[in-house]
Parts: sequence; structure tokens; C-alpha cells
Amino acid sequence: VSPMIVKRVAKYIRVSTDLQDFSRQEDGLNEFISRQPHWTLFGSYDDVKSGKSDQREGFRRMMNCARAHQFQVLVVWDLDRFARSLNDLIKNCEQLMNSGVEIHFVNQNMRLNDSPESMFTFHILGAAAQFERNLISRRTKEGLRAARARGVKMGVPLKLGAHKRAMLKQMWEE
Repeated sequence: VSPMIVKRVAKYIRVSTDLQDFSRQEDGLNEFISRQPHWTLFGSYDDVKSGKSDQREGFRRMMNCARAHQFQVLVVWDLDRFARSLNDLIKNCEQLMNSGVEIHFVNQNMRLNDSPESMFTFHILGAAAQFERNLISRRTKEGLRAARARGVKMGVPLKLGAHKRAMLKQMWEE
């Protein structure tokens, strides 16, 4: 009987803002990894950036390690944590699979491989994630337009309070 091959696993975790917490994703990924008897954790890569940003340092480091064949499995909590653009999602997953990396999107219970069923589900869920991103963007822009129409001031708030502004104005006039 041949010994089981141990696979090195990487986690990728992303939150959009520093007001969000990694723990929900990390706990879910750690629990998923712990159920796989022949997996060992290689590393964890994380970012606090919008998914639409291509300047994600953790993501870039993870992709470089994958290209260098340093791990065989990547686990991500959700498709939309990985990318929101369908084109980027497809391109990045193809690069990982071409590097021999098996990709698991845990929340979708999906193991991405080159089977027609897996690729179909992947493309549909990726398109849904991009659609959701586009809706969020549209709602945000509509909300900003409505707020401006109501006279809400946008931008960085003034650092001086009303009292200090009055003092400054008086000093200027004197």
C-alpha cells in the first residue's frame, strides 16, 4: 500500500474594509481544512481591499507562491472574496489550475476542476458575483446623487469646529 500524499494548503481571505473582521472566513476555512486528513497548512494570505482592486498584496504573494508550486490546494471562503470581475476570476483560476493548484470555494461547496459541470457552475456563480458588485456600485452612485440633491456636503469634513472657525475668522479680520 502506497503512503498517502500530503498536500500543502494555502488560505486566501479578503475583507473590503478595516471595519470588517477576518474571523468568520478564517474559522470556516480552518474547520474545512481540519476535516481533510492529508492536508497541511502551508500559509495564509489576506487582504483588506476591495475585490475590484488589482493591487492586493496578499493576493499577489499567493499567486507567486502558486506559480512556484509551493502549495497544491487553495481554499477561499467565497467566490466574491476572490474577485468580483468575472474576467479576473476566470483568468486567475485558470492560472492557478495551470500551476497544478486545486481550488476550493468553501461556502459554495465547490471544488474547481476542469470538468464541464464544475466550469459551468463556476461561470454562473462568477457572473452572479459580478452582477452583485455592479448592483452595489449602482446603488452607491444613486445614493450619492440623491444625497447631493438634498444638499448633503460630500468630501473630507472640516477639521475645525464652529467655535474655532469663528475665532480664526475674527483673527483674520483683525
